[in-house]
Amino acid sequence: MSRSIPGNIGSLPHWARVAFAARCSRNVLPLFERFWPDAPAGRLEPLRAAIALAEQSAREGQPAPELEEAIVGSVITAGAALKPTYGFSPGKEPVPVDEHASQIASFVAKSAEWAAKAAQQGPSGSVNAALEAYIWARDTAHMAEAVDVLARLQDDFTGLHRVARRSRWSDDTPVPPSVFDLVAEAPPEKPWWAFWQ
Repeated sequence: MSRSIPGNIGSLPHWARVAFAARCSRNVLPLFERFWPDAPAGRLEPLRAAIALAEQSAREGQPAPELEEAIVGSVITAGAALKPTYGFSPGKEPVPVDEHASQIASFVAKSAEWAAKAAQQGPSGSVNAALEAYIWARDTAHMAEAVDVLARLQDDFTGLHRVARRSRWSDDTPVPPSVFDLVAEAPPEKPWWAFWQ
C-alpha cells in the first residue's frame, strides 16, 4: 500500500526519520551538480558533509559532533546559489546560469541543511526537520522535472516504513544508509485479500 509521505513521516521512529531525510538529500545532490556545474568546491562540500553526517548519526544512533558546521555551510551555499535571483554581483565566483538553476541549487542545499538538523535534534524535533528535508528535495525534483527522483523518494519512504514497522524499531534503533538497499529489494506487502492465495 502506498503511503503519503508528509502525513506519515511522524510514524517513522526517530533515527529512521533522520535516515530518510539524509536519503532525500542524497537523491537530489546530483541535481546541484547538474544545475551549478562550476560551483566552487567550497559550496558543494558542506552539502556532502551535512548528508554524510546525518547518515552517520542515524547509523550510530547519536548526533555527530560536526553537524552544526555542516548546517551553517549548507545555509551559506543556499544563499550563494540565489545571488543571481536577487541581483547581487557574483564577484569572481561562478554562479548558476539563471534563476531556475539558482533555485534548484539552493533547494538542494536547504534539503541538506534540514537533514543535518534532523540528526541534530531529538525525536520531537526530527519530525519537522525530516519533513523539511523531504519537501525541499521533492520541490527540487519537481523543478528539475526529475520524475525518477520523485518516484525514488516515495519508494524509499514506503519501503523504510514497512521495514521499521515489521522490525518494531523504536526511536533508539540505529538505521544505517544500507537499509535502503534492502528496502529496494524487499517484496511489496500483499493486499489483505491475497493472503489466501
